[in-house]
Amino acid sequence: MGAMENKGLNVFNSKYILARPDTATDSDYGGIEAVVAHEYFHNWTGNRIT
Repeated sequence: MGAMENKGLNVFNSKYILARPDTATDSDYGGIEAVVAHEYFHNWTGNRIT
């Protein structure tokens, strides 16, 4: 599981949310941004509708 959005709480797997600055690439940071954006989108839209 990469992440899960719940009402009032988003839970992230550290594998998909943390990066080591000395070894992380731009692609790694882009992946982190995508996971965070995806889960917050679900939280802000889907959880408000249902």
